[in-house]
Amino acid sequence: MRANRLIMLLVCCFAWLQAVQASETGASVQSSQMTLMGSLETPEGVEKPPVVLIIAGSGPTDRDGNSRMIPGKNNSLRMVAEALSAAGIASLRYDKRGVGASLQLQAGRDLQFDDYVGDAAAWIDWLQQSGKFSRIIVLGHSEGSLIAMLAAQRTKVSAVISLCGPADNIADILQWQVSRALDREGSAAHQRFLEDLKNGKVGAEPPATVARIYPPSVRGFLRSAMAYTPSDEIRKLRVPVLTVGGTHDIQVTDEQVRKLAASHDGVRLVVIDGMNHVLKTTAAAPVVQISSYGDPSLPLASALMPQMLDFIRRLP
Repeated sequence: MRANRLIMLLVCCFAWLQAVQASETGASVQSSQMTLMGSLETPEGVEKPPVVLIIAGSGPTDRDGNSRMIPGKNNSLRMVAEALSAAGIASLRYDKRGVGASLQLQAGRDLQFDDYVGDAAAWIDWLQQSGKFSRIIVLGHSEGSLIAMLAAQRTKVSAVISLCGPADNIADILQWQVSRALDREGSAAHQRFLEDLKNGKVGAEPPATVARIYPPSVRGFLRSAMAYTPSDEIRKLRVPVLTVGGTHDIQVTDEQVRKLAASHDGVRLVVIDGMNHVLKTTAAAPVVQISSYGDPSLPLASALMPQMLDFIRRLP
């Protein structure tokens, strides 16, 4: 049962705060002939606040942290935006291309990982050109962590925050995640498929046991994502970096988060006891983990926002 739940998950891949009133407005940006839609949350009465660009994780995950492949909503990224606003910090979260209100995909070509990086860079430029913010922090959750690091290399930002971001190449992460549900022979076949993808073999075919995880429409995207390894990319950053993970994360372990932080001197590491991949405090049992992905009544892990706010407020 645990393996089945994990496969299904992979298919979809603060009392002490002084409340500040905020207004949320729609926002849009043009990127590679596409219109991307987002939500800009601005604290009222705060002149030129810092702003956090929030990048969602893998799969059809929208600006609020919810996936159309999972029943219910967890609203994790919406909660982060609301907590930032309560602390006087603006935020912009957006629907990735092909998700939510950004449904349009560029005709005639497959989605590539660099499309996501270019989209994040376009939002950063949009925030800079507005002249309304004192500094820009780019925050990426899960797969969004790597997108954030790459976008930060191409633009000018003040800091990067990685939430539940892995250190290893996506090929290694997928092998670790999926092989737990396979026998020895199946695991070896799965690894060969991932190696073929990483080496650029266009006709690579997955084993039948995991074919539903790798439809043809996503193989090119995965191949393009395998060109980047987060532990290499974080070394290229020249701004303050915060990496945050949780001990109950069943998708990106806290060992991965620690490894990412150790890849670059000066990175601030925070590991939150009991926090899972959708930033909630839960038991470690898989059945509880899965249910939390669709439960909007669960608050963010209590230690998360104090740590992020302290990092942002200490920026030079």
